[in-house]
Amino acid sequence: MFKWRFTRASSCREKHFQDQKMRFSRNSKYRSLSKGSRSTTLSVSLLFCLMLAGCGGIVPGPPPTVHSTQPAAGAADVPLNTAIAVTFSEEMDPNTITTGTFFLDRGATGTVSYAGLTATFTPSGPLAPSTTYTVTVTTGAKDLVGNSLEENHLWTFTTGTLSTTAPPADLSPPTVISTTPGPDEKDVSSNTAITVTFSEEMDPNTITTGTFFLDRGATGTVSYAGLTATFTPSGPLEFDRSYTATVTTGAKDLAGNPLEINQVWGFKTEKPPIR
Repeated sequence: MFKWRFTRASSCREKHFQDQKMRFSRNSKYRSLSKGSRSTTLSVSLLFCLMLAGCGGIVPGPPPTVHSTQPAAGAADVPLNTAIAVTFSEEMDPNTITTGTFFLDRGATGTVSYAGLTATFTPSGPLAPSTTYTVTVTTGAKDLVGNSLEENHLWTFTTGTLSTTAPPADLSPPTVISTTPGPDEKDVSSNTAITVTFSEEMDPNTITTGTFFLDRGATGTVSYAGLTATFTPSGPLEFDRSYTATVTTGAKDLAGNPLEINQVWGFKTEKPPIR
């Protein structure tokens, strides 16, 4: 009778056996003894992965879930100008939160935005009065490591009458209330980080190197916390140089309102040290 010993691969992400011919390892031995005490020892070192989903790069961790919805499931007298929101149990991949994965039935059209843990479907116009709508979030919605919802999430709500409207939406554009360095500031350290503080909380997905940057080919990274965005240059800025910082109208608040105009200001770095 054969005895098998398997040595599991250190990585279960490999899709194929390292040795496709399934050759015996150097330590593999096959030994036949005389009849009556015949025993066979076979030691095989195999590199393998779980053959689930075609061995297609299984992603660890639990799948995301829908934590809450607005309107709630079964809600009635929902305002006709309401936006539909869904909050997930973890941060999702924004590229998978679209009108293809989050939508209403009855031909309702609109736009989808995502910030924090919440996706929002904003209808293009008022919903029909006294109508039951079904909202769907599909398994195409995925978290940052590629885990999908286990199943489509559906819920319904019913709108109110023509007189049922929600409070006015936030239509006020954000503004820049301060910057560092300040406009036209001189002798700025060549190692400085550039910051801009907004009048309200912004959508972090719109605060990027594409909407906040320096001229003169300066590269760097952008981060956002609280009300402040920070551009950190990849290296020291040039001495005794005038730079222009720009925050574009691509920067938007949580309601989707952009800056009214590009925010542009300049500063000049310090002179080189005297040796």
